[in-house]
Amino acid sequence: MVISKDATGLAQGLASVLSHRRWYAAYSAAALVLIQVGIGIVLKAAQTDNHYAFSPSSSVTISEFLKMLLAIGFFYREWAARVAENAGRAYLPVSASDDSVPLTYEMERPLEESDKQREMGDEALQKTGLWVERSFLTAMRKEVSTDIAFGLGLLSLFYVLINNLVFVSYQVADPATISLTKSGVTCVTALVLMFTLNTKITGIQWLAIALQQVCGLLVTQYDPTAGGVYSVGVYLLLIFQVFLSAVSGVVNQGLLQASSASLHASNIILYGSGAWSNLLCHVLMRTIKPDEPGFFGGYGSLHAILIIINNVLIGLAINAVYKYANAIVKCLATAIATAILIFLSPIFFGTTFNLLIVPGSIVVFGASWLYAMNPTPKPNKNGSHASNSQHRPWTSLPKLRKFYLVLYGIAQLITLAMIAAMSISGFSASNIVSQKNGTFAAVTSPFEKTLGFVRWNGEHPERIPHVMKYQPFFHTMHISMPDETAPGQGLNQTSLTEDAAKITFTIYRQVALTMQVILDTQPDITGLFYFHFDSWIDPLAWSDINLENFYFPFLTDKTKGPFTICMNDTAKQDWWGWEKDVHKKAMEAASAAKSSALTQNYTINDHEWCLGWSDIYYIPRRFFGDFIRLSEVFSNPQFDVFHEVAIPTIVHIIDNSRRESPHIPVVNHISDCWGDCCSSNPSVDDVLRYPCGHRLDYLNKPVTEAFFAKLASEASLLKKH
Repeated sequence: MVISKDATGLAQGLASVLSHRRWYAAYSAAALVLIQVGIGIVLKAAQTDNHYAFSPSSSVTISEFLKMLLAIGFFYREWAARVAENAGRAYLPVSASDDSVPLTYEMERPLEESDKQREMGDEALQKTGLWVERSFLTAMRKEVSTDIAFGLGLLSLFYVLINNLVFVSYQVADPATISLTKSGVTCVTALVLMFTLNTKITGIQWLAIALQQVCGLLVTQYDPTAGGVYSVGVYLLLIFQVFLSAVSGVVNQGLLQASSASLHASNIILYGSGAWSNLLCHVLMRTIKPDEPGFFGGYGSLHAILIIINNVLIGLAINAVYKYANAIVKCLATAIATAILIFLSPIFFGTTFNLLIVPGSIVVFGASWLYAMNPTPKPNKNGSHASNSQHRPWTSLPKLRKFYLVLYGIAQLITLAMIAAMSISGFSASNIVSQKNGTFAAVTSPFEKTLGFVRWNGEHPERIPHVMKYQPFFHTMHISMPDETAPGQGLNQTSLTEDAAKITFTIYRQVALTMQVILDTQPDITGLFYFHFDSWIDPLAWSDINLENFYFPFLTDKTKGPFTICMNDTAKQDWWGWEKDVHKKAMEAASAAKSSALTQNYTINDHEWCLGWSDIYYIPRRFFGDFIRLSEVFSNPQFDVFHEVAIPTIVHIIDNSRRESPHIPVVNHISDCWGDCCSSNPSVDDVLRYPCGHRLDYLNKPVTEAFFAKLASEASLLKKH
């Protein structure tokens, strides 16, 4: 009877524990749903003109640092509990306790099995003769082996890329699309496991992959009346992010399974290394991007703070789901969050909602459920899987132990280079086309805050209507056409839209005067794009440019297109101007600028000059003052330097003087324009394919009409058109 009562009490106790754990699982899953929805909305809402007021790299650094502090706190609690539990008897290393079992094991076993193994862990405490470190710092330092620590350091670099890509993703896509694409990470992970670890994938799992990727995501993101909702580049970016997440998950799983160390101690290394790497990333961004906010800049808004909090909490929530539930619940939580974001995105962000989203989403979630409910059967002890585990990539790490620091340094440099490349490429949402109610929308011209300065060297007013077709793409169009009836040189120091300048060979003087008008009266204009009327420009093809830098033709080989070359010897380039001593006037002007009170602080080599095509170039507002001061010297009647020498020389001086780093120029090269100063007869294919070119023959109607028809078509996509 006593035994019966004890058994009944034990059963009731177990039922109570299991009931509490199921409630914890439900709470954890609900928290994960809320956090995923919250971070999706906040990351998108925190943007202004598709940019963040704070530095994404600093946000990730702060988040990783806070997660490291939390991991230290959790490890301390774990260590203190083991010390207290072992008081007066033999001690067990923290890494041998059941609490340190990798999450991949924890999430795969039933709740009852977890409780049973925890009891077995208590028995191990009484039998072992091993000791726990009494010094917390020593315990933290010795808990994780050198090999696993190195692996975690490399893993943190993957997460540096992933975390920085998250911000880029939310700049180019809506939260629902991102969340839906992430639903494919389970299947991508399966593929990575198959190719790296020879993991078996069942037929049902392959069916889930096909359903999710082909019948789910493709249907959800396809509009039969207009093609894909986003450009191919956006989807490639999202797929790359999913691939990185999958690889990171596999590596993370392998490292955890290869070690018996505490999960919290491993997280200290992972998050600490991540914080350091992201700090380096922030320093790099500040070096190569003049407009990158400071480390603590831009955190005055609630959105910026919420992003950090969400980034910290989402890691805790996922750990809680894995601890109190399993991977299936985590997949369901992600699916529910995705469903919520699908319906919230059209409300908050004006994205398209079409009926295909509903069945496509159901297929995606169903495929994820099918995959999760049909795990790969565990191999027999003597099966092939056991032998494969001995050949996993990380089992070779000890052989490279003496090269760890070198390998980590190389990996760090590669990671920073990839992030820098993404930053320089200027991947932005300005070239994204979405469809809504049967008409294209959400297209923004990169030059919407730029003045378009169009120059004629002769009077051709009949061409003005054609050129004004660029108006939808620019803030303002300025028509510069010589008028022989205008007084003096026809210069205009007050008008934003026109001048009658007759100074063809020193037209940069009028450009400088127009810049001054902008500085005095137009605070919202951020740059000036100069081009001849017989050039052609495809504005939307310039969507990825950095509007804070110069853009100037810079091919050194004249035979391959527009060129610019700087020299101190006329023998370096054959040109008719040397006979007229144009280079000597340029050196005299440079010498005068070097000694002038207004320009003496510039970095000037008065024995050097530049020669280049100056029919197309872009100058950002931040360099207007420099261009104005130097133009005043070079256009002085005493020197009157020819524009194809003066303009590239001025740009070269500003570049040398305003670089924040000696190896990073402020001038970006235009190298994909068709033709040069004297080229003629482009084909229809040329004007439709190249982002810019010279010369467009207005008498060749098929070519001219083809280009302006394309321009009109693009203008119809613009918000303001």
